[in-house]
Amino acid sequence: MASSSSPPLLPLLLLLCMFSALTAHASGKGMALYWGWHVNNISAAGLELACKTRQFEQVNIAFLTDFGYGKPPTPDFGTGCDAPNGGCKYLQSEIEYCQSVNVKVLLSIGGFDATYRLPNEEEAHRLAAHVYDVYLSGYGVDGPLGKVKLDGVDFWINDTLSTAYWDVVAVDLKRYDEKLILTGSQACEHSLGVPDIPIYYALKTGLFSRVWARVFGNHYPCIYERGNTASFESAVRNWTTDFQGYVGDFRIAVDCHPRYIRGFIPPEEIEGALDIARKYPTYSGVAVTWRMAILPLLLLLCMAAAFTIRARPDHMAIYWGWHINSLRGSALKATCETHHFSQVNIAFLSNFGNGRPPRPDFGTSCDAQTGGCKSLQEDIAACQRLGVKVLLSIGGFDVRNYTLASAEEAHQLASHIYDVYLSGYGIDGPLGKVKLDGVDFYVNDDSTYDYWDVLAQDLKQLDGGMILTASQGCNHTTGKADMPLYRALKTGLFSKVWPRYYGRPCAYQPSDTAAFAASVKSWATEFSGMDFYLGLIANPLYFEEGWISPLELPGALAIAHEMAIYWGSHMKNLNNADLKATCETRHFSHVSLAFLTNFGNGRTPRLDFGTACDAETGGCKSLQEDIAACQQLGVKVLLSIGGLDKQQYTLASAQEANQLAAHIYDVYMSGNGIDGPLGKVKLDGVDFHIHDASTHDYWDVLAQDLKQLDQDMILTASQGCDHTVGQADIPLYNALKTGLFSKMWPRFFGHPCTYNPRDTAAFEASVQNWATEFRSIDFYLGILANPDFEERRFIKPKELPGALKIARQHENYKGVMLWNRYLDVKFLEDGNQKMASSSWPSIILLLCMATAFTISVHADQMAIYWGSHMRNLNNADLRATCETKHFSHVSLAFLTNFGNGRTPRPDFGTVCDAETDGCKSLQEDINVCQQLGVKVLLSIGGLDENKYTLASAQEANQLAAHIYDVYMSGNGVDGPLGKVKLDGVDFYVNDASSSAYWDVLAQDLKQLDENMILTASQGCNHTAGQADIPLYNALKTGLFSKVWPRFYGQPCTYQPRDNAAFKASVQNWATEFRDMDIYLGILANPDSEEERFISPRELPGALKIARQHENFQGVMLWNRYLDVKFLEDGNRAPYSDLIYRIVNPGSNMRIRAGF
Repeated sequence: MASSSSPPLLPLLLLLCMFSALTAHASGKGMALYWGWHVNNISAAGLELACKTRQFEQVNIAFLTDFGYGKPPTPDFGTGCDAPNGGCKYLQSEIEYCQSVNVKVLLSIGGFDATYRLPNEEEAHRLAAHVYDVYLSGYGVDGPLGKVKLDGVDFWINDTLSTAYWDVVAVDLKRYDEKLILTGSQACEHSLGVPDIPIYYALKTGLFSRVWARVFGNHYPCIYERGNTASFESAVRNWTTDFQGYVGDFRIAVDCHPRYIRGFIPPEEIEGALDIARKYPTYSGVAVTWRMAILPLLLLLCMAAAFTIRARPDHMAIYWGWHINSLRGSALKATCETHHFSQVNIAFLSNFGNGRPPRPDFGTSCDAQTGGCKSLQEDIAACQRLGVKVLLSIGGFDVRNYTLASAEEAHQLASHIYDVYLSGYGIDGPLGKVKLDGVDFYVNDDSTYDYWDVLAQDLKQLDGGMILTASQGCNHTTGKADMPLYRALKTGLFSKVWPRYYGRPCAYQPSDTAAFAASVKSWATEFSGMDFYLGLIANPLYFEEGWISPLELPGALAIAHEMAIYWGSHMKNLNNADLKATCETRHFSHVSLAFLTNFGNGRTPRLDFGTACDAETGGCKSLQEDIAACQQLGVKVLLSIGGLDKQQYTLASAQEANQLAAHIYDVYMSGNGIDGPLGKVKLDGVDFHIHDASTHDYWDVLAQDLKQLDQDMILTASQGCDHTVGQADIPLYNALKTGLFSKMWPRFFGHPCTYNPRDTAAFEASVQNWATEFRSIDFYLGILANPDFEERRFIKPKELPGALKIARQHENYKGVMLWNRYLDVKFLEDGNQKMASSSWPSIILLLCMATAFTISVHADQMAIYWGSHMRNLNNADLRATCETKHFSHVSLAFLTNFGNGRTPRPDFGTVCDAETDGCKSLQEDINVCQQLGVKVLLSIGGLDENKYTLASAQEANQLAAHIYDVYMSGNGVDGPLGKVKLDGVDFYVNDASSSAYWDVLAQDLKQLDENMILTASQGCNHTAGQADIPLYNALKTGLFSKVWPRFYGQPCTYQPRDNAAFKASVQNWATEFRDMDIYLGILANPDSEEERFISPRELPGALKIARQHENFQGVMLWNRYLDVKFLEDGNRAPYSDLIYRIVNPGSNMRIRAGF
């Protein structure tokens, strides 16, 4: 057990610091940091490192203290350095670094302990003179911090001191240098107009630029507490009102650690505090007390990764065991309970081969030799219940401790591993009676190649469901057996591989990413059948070479962001513009050779690559070598057909399409050795670059013919960006609808839909149209590489992040396509510092950084039903439901009693009585919800199928008209809910209902308002392709945007021990209705007549399965009453509060990282 004084391995310190930084940046507000007091002497707490984060505009060095009554002022910077003995002079260089990156460095005077006083005006004068001479004057005085010139003074004054003479210090300092920055910090407790804080009169001098109220402290009633924010809001109001016009701006000061002082605001609650503060115009940001920066490096990296990678449990893996020390939070169970990791590898099983009996070596965490690791059995079981896969990692760092010298040794090792760790036979082995999920091969690069492939085959024969993963050094060249596990990986039995990007030449270096990029490409392309993770080191203590800091991590992840480019057309002779050099930049995943043209109407297809080469005279055959070089580098080389001049091509008949397909395949794609215009090549696919004024022709027939000739052929498409969903307004519309294209890059230049930083509406609408209508196709932004082109508009590198931010809101967005390589290289020739394509990785990095440092918790991942089954509970009303900011959609349940001549009426349980107009008061709540961005839907149907039906198309027409007129039209009809305009209709249809006419109802509603949201809820039991649910025909209309199958009360509900039925159901829904967002419909409380409830602890396992599908978007809760009752039943919070961070952990990148 860790001692009580041990700092936690996963300290909330950094979580809050990171979250605060992100929150502050997201709102455009500044961040300040206190540094010094309580800082321990480790590298992560360094002043320079704090400034390198670029999260802070101001750092206050704390504290200059112990002054007054004739005592000389004394610096006390904690254990970080010993100022009285000259031990803090090294900070001079760090202070100068901070100032060089525009961070203001202030000296904070005072401190927590009231060991200082200003008993008279003379003492105030002396203090001001001392501070100025030693720290602020720039006279070259070699003081405790060396020869520094700080930017100002911060007054952190103990609340028990008097108000006297702090104003004198402030006035004196400003007289010495009017440009000095003065800031102040006081406890939050303050009454309007009352001098109840020591620096009251100082602040009233008007000399201070900002003040931060400390919202933490053991005895302050004004600290922020969720559910009781009145005192906090009152204090914020008093501060902002009292000092408006005197102090430039007001901030709140938060503490980074829950252990030391009351008032720590957990990360999930800080947004609530900031929402209150932002109501007041002088609020300007956050100050952070970085008081105990103990061992934050691991967390800082993991946090940055989690925030950058959309912190889903199936996106991070970790090694556990070897090098583990007794630190709080480092236990195996605690590791899994972070919900960060999908896989934990227990490291290592070693000491095998050459007749040695295999034995575990888990470092100091436990001694397997004496049975000390059997206690891990319980932790392993806990991890597996949470859905975390626990693997045994074999091998390790020391190559002398293991080998496999023969196939026989491989057989013996496989049997041992299976029997003791994987079989589930109940053998009481070193880890107790466990059944692990698989084996990880962590093999040192210096190992012999041995019989690792035999071991893998044996393990899979013993258990076909066993997971096999592998870790090797990142140095690898495609196609070369240059690593011990090469043959094993080539067996195809491994599901994941995490090359180690540390301690090697291929490690990521921000200043030179070429080796890293080449390695990533080699691994990702050669082993494309496996999930590929970046193996990173979580602390520079062991491998400083290759440690990727949190600030550098987005750059590494950005390498995987794809770029495509056109090469050929408009080409001229420029250095580095040739095809081979283009691929060797390693910037591009796809190069399209532009163009094959001159086809249709009996013309013979021919290549036109501009002045790059003349295909007519055989001058393009030399490209054969360049094409081969590109393909060896993993670049896909496509033949682009069509081009800029629509007069030069057409497809007037299906026969012409057939002939063109045969020509393209035979000459460029077959690999039959035809010596065509490009020599004997086998290109990777065909790009359709069709002019917007072309006819629609037979491009779909051409695509189908090409895929029939070679189903592995890549098909991509380029069209102008102007497109309206559902309209055949582009020549390639029918072709794209075949589902045969894997990528599309609409051209966002030369059209009204191009990106304009001042007015992005048309661009946003176009991106939305492309990404949603063709959501199964990877979507790229087609952009110009140079403003020197007849088509407009060029997106400058500094503007690109704005465009990418919009595009990246869509799951199928993958990167950018550049037009074209000549313009790209010419960008450099025109006097710019880099080629355009060399600027894009930097821009992409910046966007990744923006993603990492702007955590916008999207509420569109939780929906809830409100109304039916409602009782009177605190915070269960509609407005309070929306104000939790947990939910993107609230469905008012239910509108029922329709069909068979009945008049539709709402039934919201005991909340209100619509029959007596008792529900009109909901109008105000609905308006508040909509103002908060929550979509409010009317849910029709309900639990009792006897209360509703649609017996005819006419009844569907009548119901649609009623719903629209009374709830959706906005025509001012004073209906049961007052004068409302709801956002859409939810179909909650009992599984025992008839399937008739729901599709007619959906069509009628959409005809009345095409922007109306339609969602649906059905029981989860459904077989793909079968009309076994009442809403099947309705869902097949394609008019619904979301569906939330009910995974409760059915055999397909989630069971942690047997999830086969659940997994099959999720698969059926997600694949058959892939154009809709899929949510898991779950219960918010076990106290319901329907089963089965998924506890917060079990939910990650269910989500892990659901998140394998691109169209999974979150959960739907039944219902708000049960949700709030979960708290009333003795749990620590409503169910939605407990699962919110599990459901909605962060941003939306798909790159994976392994730790």
